[in-house]
Order: sequence, then structure tokens, then C-alpha cells
Amino acid sequence: MPLINRPAGTVGEAYAIEELRVEDREQARDLAREEAIERAIEGNVATNRSALTVHNIRPDADLNFGAVAYEQWLTGALVAAAINTPVNDVLLDVKKTLVIYGGFINEPNPSAGEILFRQNAGGSLPLLFVNVQPIRSNLVNKWIMSEMVAYDPQDIMNIQFMPTITDAAGQVMGFLGWVAEPKGRPFLGPSL
Repeated sequence: MPLINRPAGTVGEAYAIEELRVEDREQARDLAREEAIERAIEGNVATNRSALTVHNIRPDADLNFGAVAYEQWLTGALVAAAINTPVNDVLLDVKKTLVIYGGFINEPNPSAGEILFRQNAGGSLPLLFVNVQPIRSNLVNKWIMSEMVAYDPQDIMNIQFMPTITDAAGQVMGFLGWVAEPKGRPFLGPSL
């Protein structure tokens, strides 16, 4: 199940993580990590791989999309304050690239039908629409997407959930992904 690159604004699929072979899960994770590194180097975030650090998305440190409930930070992934407008015109840091390759819903009966990944103010540039309805129907809460979504330094992120019911506010959805950024200056401790 390779991640593929299609033209912007196409429709992708979500595959339940339990239905994928371990090799496919690892491949999706590793390809997304490599994509974050390559985009960081191409975007002049760093000059080479050794000057970068790559880590899982940490919403409290990597993103700033307003105050959300404390329990949502504990998921360790980008999460929505409300299912309809989770990430609305968030400017990615000038020294970061972000690649999303999967996600999860921490709800016993989630109402998400589609995830719309867009870019620019108001989401004027569609990147990928992912149908998560089959995942929801199977009550599986973790998935890997058929292709990754990448945001480069200073891209404006716009991610919207399309619910299958009218009142889905408060449901939490997170994303699996990587952030690449420059390594900081090493901390050597206090001098004696």
C-alpha cells in the first residue's frame, strides 16, 4: 500500500490500520518521515539531514491554533477543538515542514465522513479529500491514508472535517505525522 502523489484536490482513501500488514504500516510511516526531511531541505530549513530533527507532531509545541481542552493535548497529535473547523488558517512556522500520513478518532461512534486538507487563507487551494466513512462504519479508530499531505514552511494550513451528522462539535480527531525542523544549539549544562 504505497503512498502515492496525485494532483492537488483529488480524493484519497483511508485504510484501517488493523487491516494493513505491519510492513505497509512501517512503509507509510517511513515514507512520510522521508518526505518531511526532503521538503525541509528543499525549503532551506536546513542544508543537510544531519542538521534536522524529525519528530511526531506535538500540537502544543508545533502548532498554534488556539486554546483547546487539556485532554486533547494528551493525544500527542494534531487534534480538533470542534469537528467542523479544527485547523482554520494556521500559519506553519518558517522553519518547519509537516507531513500527515494517517489519523485517529477518539470516539466510540465518530461522526466524521471526510477530511478536507486545504492550503491558503480560507482553504482556497485543495490538497486532498480523504473519505473516512468506511473506517467510521467499522468502528476502527486509527487509519493510514493512501497518500500523505505535506505543508511547507509558512504554508497556511486549513483542515476541515465533514461530519455525517449535524451536531459533531466536541469530537476529537488526531493525525499521525512528522515535523522536520532545524536542530537547536546543544545544551551543555551550567559551567562549573
